Amino acid sequence: MLRIISLNLNGIRSAWSKNVLPWIVAQTPDIVCLQELKAQLPDLAPVMLAPDGMHAFYHAAEKKGYSGVGIWSRQRPDRVSEGFGHGEFDAEGRYIRADFGKLAVISLYLPSGSSSPERQETKFRFLDAFLPLLVSPATQDRQPEVMELLRAIATGIPDHVLTGCLEGMMTRPDSRGLLAGLDLPALVIHGADDAVMPPGEARALALALPRGELLEVPDAGHTPTLEQPALVGDAITRFLTEQL
Repeated sequence: MLRIISLNLNGIRSAWSKNVLPWIVAQTPDIVCLQELKAQLPDLAPVMLAPDGMHAFYHAAEKKGYSGVGIWSRQRPDRVSEGFGHGEFDAEGRYIRADFGKLAVISLYLPSGSSSPERQETKFRFLDAFLPLLVSPATQDRQPEVMELLRAIATGIPDHVLTGCLEGMMTRPDSRGLLAGLDLPALVIHGADDAVMPPGEARALALALPRGELLEVPDAGHTPTLEQPALVGDAITRFLTEQL
């Protein structure tokens, strides 16, 4: 089982002085996602470049003592990408991605909008820039109403709700081992252009279910029910009808 943990350091040098490395090692992670480095590469001690023998990759902010993200991994990734092609936020060191075969792991540090109206506007700009990564290119070109809906959903989530969701995902157990015992019809719905969940993961999920079926939705990303509602609705209706 692959173990991925995510940690906001609030400064890597400060966290190091508080023995963060032994704590991380005790969690036996395969991959570690880090946020808020608050340091640039020349500031990092040699041990931070190969912590406990892991491969370490960082995307630091241009501004000193600010933001910054990183990824540590036991296995060397096939590729590492810094930034997502947006000058303002790439300069702030908010995104780094590591690809391991069909698996992509992203360490992302979103701007907080709680401190002032100006920072809230910054958060809105970030969401406008980042949301296209979650949907199909076809959705971006042809369905502006879906993009507006996703933006409204993202900006309407209170910070404490988002934090609770992330904490829940962080601590929930891996239940994939139970799938083989679920002898019931199951439909796995996956967007063909999903950049968050690789196609191989969706196929593996469907194959792990004894009576699983995979629906790969064309021209859809991570939100196929919003991007292709008619197609998905028809597929669910057909699936349920066949089970009756």
